[in-house]
Amino acid sequence: MVSSEVQLFDALRLVLGLAFLAIAAVMDVRTRKVHNRLWFIMFFVGIMVLELGYITSKAPAALLLTPIPAMIFFIVIFTEGEIGEDALSEGANMALTVLLLVVAIAIIIYQGQMLKYSSDWVRSLHIPIMIAVSYGLYLVGMLRGGADAKAFMGLAVLAPFYPSIGPMPFIGSPEQMMIILPFALVVLFDSALATMLVPLGYAVYNVGRGDIDRRMFFGYRLALKLVPHRFVWLMEKMEDGEMVTELFPKRGTKKQLLRDIKALQKAGKKKVWVTPKIPFMVPMVAGYLLAFVAGNLIFGLIFWIAGL
Repeated sequence: MVSSEVQLFDALRLVLGLAFLAIAAVMDVRTRKVHNRLWFIMFFVGIMVLELGYITSKAPAALLLTPIPAMIFFIVIFTEGEIGEDALSEGANMALTVLLLVVAIAIIIYQGQMLKYSSDWVRSLHIPIMIAVSYGLYLVGMLRGGADAKAFMGLAVLAPFYPSIGPMPFIGSPEQMMIILPFALVVLFDSALATMLVPLGYAVYNVGRGDIDRRMFFGYRLALKLVPHRFVWLMEKMEDGEMVTELFPKRGTKKQLLRDIKALQKAGKKKVWVTPKIPFMVPMVAGYLLAFVAGNLIFGLIFWIAGL
């Protein structure tokens, strides 16, 4: 049975995480930019909650060192190794980066020895591991925006452990999975599933407007004159004098978009089907909530199919 104090901290993490992600999502939708200061605030609020949780639960003293490697990994990756920026030379920046990483690794090893490489130690490793994984996913293009990667870095410290709030999450995870799989990855999986529900949202919206068409699962109709002022891609274009539809339009330049709009205007089009550029930050809000309330939906589905 999870203590009421632990559940209280989990509830606090849920509220704080939703607040930070919601603010980021609004920024991303409106301007396609999220201020870096938000991620710094989110990260250091997470550090304070983590330390307060350790102190309240009278955790082993070695665990109180957990924020130090986390902060080193976060700062090194966030600045991409240019911690001193213009104040230090390239060689000095590299030396400082290596020194800090050596300190971080030394602390992790010391914690392992003090905690006898227990499950608590492994769980504390989830924080620097997820910070590094988030950056890696960004480099390979699985997280397309820098803000998405920074969000998961922040979540790595704000919500490092599997939560328990009353009966939630409704889908439990085996102890072995909770040790091996960082909770931030569960948020990523659930966010990906939330993204898959977007076409259903389009369909409901379009049916309500009477726009019933095969394209209704991929976007909506918009006045052509408004297209340059919205974050959307055109699903309808003129090619060789004929109207064509692209359910998955390719990314193009602003100049190409204006040419396509002009061609559509000449063809007499007043409204066109478009697909909005929805930033991943939006389904991330839903994914975070789902991870706390429902749990790991992907593994829950796998276990249900397997009858486990």
